[in-house]
Amino acid sequence: MIYLSILMISNIYAESITIYATQSASYRASGSGSSGCCALNSIGYNNSNTLSASSCIWWSQYGQCERRTSYPVWSFNFLQLPSNATVVSVSFDAEGLYDEWHDSYMALSSETGEITIQMGSYLVNGGDWSIDGQTWTWWNQGLNINQELPVSEVELGIDSGQLNVAVHEYDATIINSGLNAPRLVIEYELLDYECSEMDEMECSSDDSCDWTENIEWGSCYDLDPIWNVVYYCDDPSTSSDNCYTYTCYGGGYGQWGTCCGGDPYIIANNSYCEETEYQLGDLNQDFVINIQDIIIVINLILNGEFDLGADLNLDNTVNVLDVIQLVNIILNN
Repeated sequence: MIYLSILMISNIYAESITIYATQSASYRASGSGSSGCCALNSIGYNNSNTLSASSCIWWSQYGQCERRTSYPVWSFNFLQLPSNATVVSVSFDAEGLYDEWHDSYMALSSETGEITIQMGSYLVNGGDWSIDGQTWTWWNQGLNINQELPVSEVELGIDSGQLNVAVHEYDATIINSGLNAPRLVIEYELLDYECSEMDEMECSSDDSCDWTENIEWGSCYDLDPIWNVVYYCDDPSTSSDNCYTYTCYGGGYGQWGTCCGGDPYIIANNSYCEETEYQLGDLNQDFVINIQDIIIVINLILNGEFDLGADLNLDNTVNVLDVIQLVNIILNN
């Protein structure tokens, strides 16, 4: 069972987010005999509470495997990472169980989708990035796995939407549930976007920005059918039209012809985000400060709510002092 959680911590300089895996499995040997116990050929133990990392040991004396080769694989997504985040550092953290970790192997890839044999094979053979022979911890030292990852490689996963991690060790067991489950600890800084850099969703969620819709629409019914073996309708200025032909009444002497029809389509979308133009204290944004704004501020105070536009004295609270300042603005006008 994978423990899914997002933990966020703030400090003066950066934000930190802890992301747990969305899926895990073991890329392993599933056969028997001197070759089958060592040949990686299957995916198993999906989302189990523990995963083993092990090297093949074949007991020829008894004709059986002591241990099959096994590479644990985890996949992470970045849905909770803010879109305006700049990654500063990333570490892969996990906890071993009654084992030592040394001369270990790790690989990353940014493939998307379910964990498959192909994904496991790619990781074992180097992936997008790999490191071999590092020492994470030793027996009786907490069994902590903490490996700094290159930001540039993690960003490949952020771009694709998925980062896959595989580890290997001679013989080890990894806790795969609870708060100690494998996780990415990401430190990041937030970029301050200008309104002009925001898309519609970002713009609409920012009180200091306004989204202006400016779409040029086209009409299928204004198009003339084009003959090419058969008639078809197409607006050469865009690929967004979905127009069709139909038999229509027209022409001379009551003849039937061919016309274009279909839903309106977008020729160009020139919508944009711009800074909101409003005056501090103009709560209803009617471009005048009057008794209506005082009523809104009083309601904010009574409901214990905060609105930056109502904080006229900029003391980070809305109270009677802001009402007095609003009254003075009205009287002075």
